[in-house]
Amino acid sequence: EYSATLDTLSYWLADPRFVQADTLKVRLAYSMTDAGRTMHQRADTLTLTKPRVRRPKGKRSREQLAADSLAAVKERQLGVQIRPTGALDIYALPSLEFSEPVLTLDSAGLHLEMKSDSLWVELPRPQLMPDTASALRKWQVVMTPEFGATYRLSLDSLAVTGIAGRMNPPARQEFTVKERDSYSALMLRLVPDTVQGFVEILNSGDNPVQRVRVENGVASFPWLAPADYYARFIADADSNMRFTPGNYELGRQPEDVFYYPGMLSMKRY
Repeated sequence: EYSATLDTLSYWLADPRFVQADTLKVRLAYSMTDAGRTMHQRADTLTLTKPRVRRPKGKRSREQLAADSLAAVKERQLGVQIRPTGALDIYALPSLEFSEPVLTLDSAGLHLEMKSDSLWVELPRPQLMPDTASALRKWQVVMTPEFGATYRLSLDSLAVTGIAGRMNPPARQEFTVKERDSYSALMLRLVPDTVQGFVEILNSGDNPVQRVRVENGVASFPWLAPADYYARFIADADSNMRFTPGNYELGRQPEDVFYYPGMLSMKRY
């Protein structure tokens, strides 16, 4: 599983022989250029050593033994987290995240309920879809949330099996969808209306909050939390909804980026 910035790689070992080994040797093969700017293959070998766990000496107390026993039980189970734990944005989806890549997933073990007065009403079983191509452990729950509604998402025990053979314990999480008046709306018109690309809304830390493709010269953000924002347009030549930097070898210029000159102070509906 690789990170969004492609600088971190997580690799799970499924073969028990590798899991139990104290040392692993990994061969990395990749392309690089030499001093003459000629591309060739190179390989490096990494030696990975398993850290030793030091167990405290002396007699263990009853509380320590109980904690060790509980930790051992959790180690044999597949960890699962249901998000969000609080409020859900109207444009977002709840998600399931497991402690290791999923081998099998029985969707019949997933239940979605909606609170009506003081009763829970079960809704049709939702569909699941992988969060991203790189996230082997994350799944989004496809649903159509309603403003201000409270939901409960449950996962039956043993519904999911991880790559190491672990199975999940039961999990349950309640969450409430934000009210309509929690949002503001923004529509940006670009000139000329034939431009191709996408617009990003940035917070005060210059981090993207939302991103939409420009359609007929318009970028629409109907659900923004009231705050101060900035905006930028990326001329997305390769239509991948990401900024593509330049490449000297290919003679490719970076994609053009244009910033809106002022701050956008958004208020509630």
